[in-house]
Parts: sequence; C-alpha cells; structure tokens
Amino acid sequence: MSFEMNSEKIDDFVKLFDKCFDENNKVRLCGREACQELLDLLDDPRFGNRETGVLNTNNIVRLYYTVVPPEKRRIGDSPLSTPDVFLPFEL
Repeated sequence: MSFEMNSEKIDDFVKLFDKCFDENNKVRLCGREACQELLDLLDDPRFGNRETGVLNTNNIVRLYYTVVPPEKRRIGDSPLSTPDVFLPFEL
C-alpha cells in the first residue's frame, strides 16, 4: 500500500500536525475533533482510528519528518527530537 501527498495536502497536514502535536512531538490536549480532522486528511488506518480519534503517533510523526520539507517544519523542531525516519510501509 502506498501513500502520496501533494504540496497542498502537505500544507494542510502541517497545519493539522501543529494543531495536534506540540514542539516535542507529543499529542496536545486539542480534543478528539482535531485528531479526527487530521485522520480524515490522512485517510489511512495506519495513522489511527477516525471513529475514536486515537492517533498512531509514531507513524504520524515519522510521516511528518518524511514528507514535510525542512523549510515547512516548525521553528521549534530540532534534530534531537527527530525520530529515525523509518516507516513500516511504503510511501
């Protein structure tokens, strides 16, 4: 199964990622609706359960560092907080 994002979808992903995750890549207390909005955008069960709003944080954070170019990442990002870029599936 492959996963693709065009530049418009990447921009939307960055906005929703920032809404759902803090600068340490931990889930914010943003509410289930925000998580569901992110999952709706990703539209793939490998990133979480849309009905419950439960995120697969590891896959979402790894996706962020895989598809978002450095110039579009948050200012607070640092290489120390960057997980190893490995996804257990093909993008």
